[in-house]
Amino acid sequence: MTETRDGTVERVIDANANRAREGLRVAEDFARFVVADGALAGALRDARHRVTEAVRRVAPTLWLLAARDTDGDPGADAGTFPPAPRAAPPDVAASALKRAEEALRSLAEFAKLVDPDAAGMFERERYGLYDLEKSLLMARADLLRMRDVDLLAVMEAGSAPAPADGAEAAVGAGAGCLVIEEGALGDEAALSLAKVVREQSMLRGAVFLVGGRADLARIAGADGVLLGPGDVAPAQARRVLGTGAVVGCKVAGEDGACAASEAGATFVVVPFASMRGAPPDSEGIRFFSALSPDDVDSVIDSGAMRIAISLPGSPEAAAKAVGAAREALDRNR
Repeated sequence: MTETRDGTVERVIDANANRAREGLRVAEDFARFVVADGALAGALRDARHRVTEAVRRVAPTLWLLAARDTDGDPGADAGTFPPAPRAAPPDVAASALKRAEEALRSLAEFAKLVDPDAAGMFERERYGLYDLEKSLLMARADLLRMRDVDLLAVMEAGSAPAPADGAEAAVGAGAGCLVIEEGALGDEAALSLAKVVREQSMLRGAVFLVGGRADLARIAGADGVLLGPGDVAPAQARRVLGTGAVVGCKVAGEDGACAASEAGATFVVVPFASMRGAPPDSEGIRFFSALSPDDVDSVIDSGAMRIAISLPGSPEAAAKAVGAAREALDRNR
């Protein structure tokens, strides 16, 4: 590269090289520490190194440093363009990846002025980053979705007099995850109910699962499914629901919990009795089931960090049961 007279191209290259590498590093840390995926972390690290090499091809480091003018950059003031809020780690990663992609586009365009081959390198990295973005943000999105959920409520819709009202009452009272089991409902009624509950859950930020029916869950737009004995395997449910879906499994004890986790279940629901000798979340996310509202305190007092309850039929009773469980969990946190 021939150094430009006023250094403007060098300043553009320097600023966007920094933005691209910084964004890739943030995404790498997300892959390494949040998702715990070594392969994705390595791919992002390699991309960062390739960007560094491409930048060196365009301009020597000393030229870029000489052209740098942070004080004279009108966009360097953080108050000029305040950052968007971040609600969760995936938001941090998504923002960093977009920042890197935009920087790579700028690098490719300005590199065309001096080194078309380097411009092609930046373009390839940008398109490669699109694929990495999908893989990273979808990787175990199910675990991230369930990570902060500590109260799961299951409703047998077929026996509830007003299941939609009961579901709304449950999420309003603090259930972080709501499961609708169709029971005696037919497919059409179950699908109609699932669509209503999905909207209610979204408004409250709750996870919505359909009991046993991956097909119904997908059509209704649910977050996933809670499988029981005799239902399809987690891998089969994921083929129906797609990458990132939440797949829970109800199991009878420790052996079943370990097997379900190894098979790819997001979480398991186990009986309270199986808790003895098994530390909470010792093998992934575990909810310990309270057979009745009276059992909630006993389950929590025994050290459970997450519980699953069955909802009573009426909306009033459902709200009361969830509220009591929510209070007990918060008190013992």
